[in-house]
Amino acid sequence: MVQPCLPIRPVLLLSAGVIALQMQFRTSAYWSIRQLVCEIDREQIVLRGTLPSYYLKQVAQSLAAKVVGVERMHSDIEVEKEEMALFGIEKT
Repeated sequence: MVQPCLPIRPVLLLSAGVIALQMQFRTSAYWSIRQLVCEIDREQIVLRGTLPSYYLKQVAQSLAAKVVGVERMHSDIEVEKEEMALFGIEKT
C-alpha cells in the first residue's frame, strides 16, 4: 500500500516530537513508562506498550499531549490484567 506523501515540515515536527517524547519516556521517574514506545503512523504519534495502572497510562498520554508538533495521538497502551480486575473490567 502506498502511503500518501506528507509535507516536509509536519513530518519533521512529528519526527522531532517522537524523539522528544521518547526521551521523556526514557527519563521518567516511573520505570514502566520508560518501556513505552512511540512511533509515527501517517500524521499521528502512536503510543504502544503495557502499563500496570490507568494512572500511568494517563501520565504517559499527558506527556505526549505536551510535545510540540503533536496534533494527533493514538494510544495503544494496555493496562495489565490485575489493575483491570480491580475495576471489574474484563479484557476481550
